Amino acid sequence: MRILEFFGLKVDECPTYRYITLGDDMLKYKPDTADITTDAVSSFVSSILDGKRQVSSTACCRFSKHTSS
Repeated sequence: MRILEFFGLKVDECPTYRYITLGDDMLKYKPDTADITTDAVSSFVSSILDGKRQVSSTACCRFSKHTSS
């Protein structure tokens, strides 16, 4: 459950997938469809890598890169 919270997801949205980049800002990309097929995921990722998809949301990372556990 905590991992869902971290990525801003809800249980009723699962199963699902997102493309998320971690860094100073966390960029989240949400697919337009709930279709979880090889073709749908491949097309989704390609659209991001080709710069054709807008970021769905951004969030400042909650943990500093310099924090040790």
